[in-house]
Amino acid sequence: MEYKRLSELDAVTTLEDLALVPVVQAGANYRATVGQVRAGLATSGHTHAAASQSAAGFLAAADKAKLDGIEAGATLNASDAALRDRATHTGTQTIATVAGLQTALDGKSASGHGHAAGEISGLAAVATSGDYNDLINKPSGGGGGSGGPAAFRNLILNGGCAVSHRGSKTLSTSWVYAEVDLIAVRAEGTVGAGTIKREANPVSSLGTALKLENVTLTGSGALGVRVRIEARDAVRLKAQAAVFSAKLWHNCGGARSLAITLNKPTVADTFSTVTQIATGASSVADQTTTAVTCAVTDMGDCANGIEVLLRLDTGAISGRTVYLADLQLEAGTTSTVFETRPVAVETTLVHRYLRPITSAIGVANSATNVQLNVSHPGLRAAPAYSPSAPLKITDMVSADYTQSQANIGTVHNADAHGGRFDAAWFSGLKTRDVVALINGGVILASAEL
Repeated sequence: MEYKRLSELDAVTTLEDLALVPVVQAGANYRATVGQVRAGLATSGHTHAAASQSAAGFLAAADKAKLDGIEAGATLNASDAALRDRATHTGTQTIATVAGLQTALDGKSASGHGHAAGEISGLAAVATSGDYNDLINKPSGGGGGSGGPAAFRNLILNGGCAVSHRGSKTLSTSWVYAEVDLIAVRAEGTVGAGTIKREANPVSSLGTALKLENVTLTGSGALGVRVRIEARDAVRLKAQAAVFSAKLWHNCGGARSLAITLNKPTVADTFSTVTQIATGASSVADQTTTAVTCAVTDMGDCANGIEVLLRLDTGAISGRTVYLADLQLEAGTTSTVFETRPVAVETTLVHRYLRPITSAIGVANSATNVQLNVSHPGLRAAPAYSPSAPLKITDMVSADYTQSQANIGTVHNADAHGGRFDAAWFSGLKTRDVVALINGGVILASAEL
């Protein structure tokens, strides 16, 4: 038998399962069939499952793509701890790449946002109402009101009847300014008697009240009281709630009806034509101090001024008395305690409308007549002039002169700050003599509404 090396044998193109092949196993030579060898091998088209975190397997195509996307040396710049440290982090990351961040931010407010007072819980009531009455520990006699901390709460000047520059006057059917400055009075029906005065009375918070004394009326008798507020103050109540209040006493014999009306002029500070804002009514018992009010939900456009009218329906009466005090008009829905102001302050406020003049310089232009120049800076408007009593003047050399009757004649010019007018009913003057007003009658400059 001839022996050949394996490399010298002929190649076989197809191996049959029964073909013999030599094998070495455990150091010994054996023969085996091709089928036996094949039984221990996998087929040429076999597969493996993809690898997972718990089992080995083939590398999936998606995993291979992820690996290819990692740059060489991507984690070599710092440790994991450094990568989580914001102090060493560089670069930016868009909000969209952080899950849920945009949604969370959408539910928040901008850093510069604001809130209406009504949206904030725990605020004091005054923060949303703007009502002085809602203030905690508010002062009993004053407050800021709608005009701010420096504004007076009560828009009615001399509502406490404390300031007086005139004497008492006789009641008539025409509006009359009398002993209580800025408050006008008139009667309806036929006036038999009556005096308009100012008198001490406990009805008033200040101890003084408007008094209508010994009133006798026949026919459809009634008594009217009027106060007016100029446009520059009235604008504070524009489109605001407001309330009027006062105290009233009478002895007309039985309860009487009181009508309260608030009007506004069509032209600023000109009350010849007015439109009604609101009206109310109260019953006033006989010989009982009664607090009366008229609340207005919305004053509307009252920027041209405000007129308050009171009408007490007395009917026919004889020798009766009426007291009125503590007149107040304020912002809000509820009347508050009457605002008491220092008398010096109230007097200064009144002087915008009614100013007593005690000094004047002029020249005699005849034996009986002089022209006087007066100064009254800060009046509301050019005033009307009237003497409280006969005027007394001096030539400042040798003689004094007194009018035989109180008189102011032709007004040659006047504005809010001063004026020039004639005064007659003197005697013995020397033409062109310079004269000066001295103690005697007072000149009243009235710019009352």
